[in-house]
Amino acid sequence: MAVKPRSKMLAFLFVPFALLVLVVSLSLYSGFSVWGLFRQAPENALEIKVTGYQWYWKFDYGQGIISDQLNVPVGQTVILNLTSGDVAHSFSVDQFGIEEDVLPGQITSVRFQPQKAGSSVAICGVLCGTRHSLMKTNVNVLPTDAYAEWYAKAKAEVY
Repeated sequence: MAVKPRSKMLAFLFVPFALLVLVVSLSLYSGFSVWGLFRQAPENALEIKVTGYQWYWKFDYGQGIISDQLNVPVGQTVILNLTSGDVAHSFSVDQFGIEEDVLPGQITSVRFQPQKAGSSVAICGVLCGTRHSLMKTNVNVLPTDAYAEWYAKAKAEVY
C-alpha cells in the first residue's frame, strides 16, 4: 500500500512539532524544578526586614530589635526582605555581590551567606534625593558567638 502524499506531508509537520512540544515541556519542567530548589531558603536562615528611607536604612530583626547597621553572623544564610518607605532605592553591598531595587509598596528579597568576618558598607545605588550620597551604613559580619552576644544585648535593651 502506497503512502498518500497528503498523509506524508502531515506526518512531516506533526512529528517535528510533537517532538518540539515534548522537548520544550521537559525543559520547562526541569528548569522550574531546579529554580524552585534555589528559591528555597534553609530553615535556619536569618530573615531581616530592611526599609529604605530618605536617607537611611532601617534593619528590623524581629522581636522589636531595630538597628541602623546590618549585623549578620558568619556562615549563616541571610535573607533580606527589602522595601521602601518613600522613594525608589537600591540596596547594594559589593562584598556580597548584592544589588537589589527597593521600591515603595513592594517587597523584594535577596539572599547571601557571608563566608568571613569583617566590615563593609551598604549603599543606595539609585539617586533618591538631595542627600543620596550620604545614604550608606555599616555591614558587620560577626563570628557566631559575637553575633549571639550582640543579639542578646539588643534584645535586652528592647525588654
